[in-house]
Amino acid sequence: MGRSFDESFIIQRIKEGDKEAFSHIIDRYGQKVFQTSIGFVRDISEAEDLVQDIFIKVYEKLDKFKGESAFSTWLYRIAVNMAINRSRKLKMRSFFSSVEGSEVLLNEVYRSVGNDTIIEEKEKRAIIQKAIEKLTLMQRKVFVLSYYQDMANSEVAEVLGITVKAVESLLFRARKRLQEQLKKVEF
Repeated sequence: MGRSFDESFIIQRIKEGDKEAFSHIIDRYGQKVFQTSIGFVRDISEAEDLVQDIFIKVYEKLDKFKGESAFSTWLYRIAVNMAINRSRKLKMRSFFSSVEGSEVLLNEVYRSVGNDTIIEEKEKRAIIQKAIEKLTLMQRKVFVLSYYQDMANSEVAEVLGITVKAVESLLFRARKRLQEQLKKVEF
């Protein structure tokens, strides 16, 4: 391509039928979309599948992008909505799956790893993730975009269509709730 990344130029090329130009969008935003996805679905393979689905949807809906907001804002809005939907489906699936079967699988994983520090790290991440799941949906959206994506409050507000004050308030309550949840657990 020879030029620096020019988002509007690439988007125009894609709209004109240049399917290969879409790879530039994936290269630029793939990791961030994955981080957003993993913040909601917690499973690497589910997050990878979700990322593919998100980019398929973005490609299919690109003609609806009018440039009224930043492309990244539009993309993250799609990513967050799809991640929430996938998360809900996964919760329903896990609700109906056998608890006994999952305990056996978990024990097998721990036996095969054999490394106490890896297990401790996984346990810590699982505890933190469970605490994040106890946040309200809006608190979790704001928290994931702010901490997993390192977005400024103004960017989070734009992605979610709320005010910066609402973002600040939701972040404050999310942090407070997480602190309360994590105080109950010894690390």
